[in-house]
Amino acid sequence: MKKTLLDENVVIEYMDASSRDHTIVVECIKIIRWHFGRPTISPITFIISLFLLGKFVKNKEWHKKQMQFTFTGLTRLM
Repeated sequence: MKKTLLDENVVIEYMDASSRDHTIVVECIKIIRWHFGRPTISPITFIISLFLLGKFVKNKEWHKKQMQFTFTGLTRLM
């Protein structure tokens, strides 16, 4: 079975529910999961996502909850 790497752009689009590409990314992750098994996420993806979300969000408690929700949601989806 091939290993598939999710790019940080895909993860960021997944996190941004208001993005026009959000539903496409969710469907792509489902297709990847169906055909290739569990995809791999680079450790640098977590750092980039944390930085970008933290840069634009003022409510740090919400930021922490969103990061936990996103990455536990990704692991459940995968």
